[in-house]
Amino acid sequence: MLDLKSFFKRILSSGIQTQEDRSEMKRKRRIILSPGGDANLSSEENNELSQGVVSSHSKFREPGLRLLRFRTEELETFNNLVGSERIGLFLRMDECFMQADRVLLVLVLIYFKRGNLSLEEYTEYNFWTALYIAHDIEEEVTFFKYEILPWALGENWDNEKTSFFDNKLNLFKRMNYRASVSEPTIFAVLHMLKNPQIGLRVRRDDHVGNWKREEDAHEFADPRGPYRTPEPCLRCCYNKAQRVFGDITDDEME
Repeated sequence: MLDLKSFFKRILSSGIQTQEDRSEMKRKRRIILSPGGDANLSSEENNELSQGVVSSHSKFREPGLRLLRFRTEELETFNNLVGSERIGLFLRMDECFMQADRVLLVLVLIYFKRGNLSLEEYTEYNFWTALYIAHDIEEEVTFFKYEILPWALGENWDNEKTSFFDNKLNLFKRMNYRASVSEPTIFAVLHMLKNPQIGLRVRRDDHVGNWKREEDAHEFADPRGPYRTPEPCLRCCYNKAQRVFGDITDDEME
């Protein structure tokens, strides 16, 4: 018989976070641009945003990088891609936004632009590839990205992953190996998209931060894709365990 208290203790031991972890991840996902623009910017700078330009202003561009200019059709094509049937189902099943929050989704578009992808290359396969790169760069917890593989490759994903990783390397090369993106640039592009389906994907405070015993949580990682019911969210289990059992000491976790 499953010992629920022992199960939740293991979840708790995997979920211990420091205040520094939580604060840093919250900072990286804060809202800096309202629908009407950023009150801290001039009208000229906000106008540049509305025209789809990340200007040379330090708020919008990392030093040494070229301007990011988006055409209307690029933004529309990307929004349509995110709203496609399969990706839409992926987003709905990711209820806690651990596989794809707003930051990760915006990074996908930025990687498309940096890789100079044509509109014909705004495909589901390249979406999954860029999202995987975004996880590599942005996320401290690694096992959430593995859920991308069955969505991209099908039920036999384990036998097809070599070609996926080859495509990932090719896209990374087309990006000139530039995957880091400044926070102001991320939120400037988010503002340009004007897509609530993306903009509202904000993780709850109790779902941010690194897990100190991540190797324990890996035991529960089982990529399921669209073929099986998703695994319960480990962070939700952790929070439920705290509510049911309260704080558990290290001695009790032994």
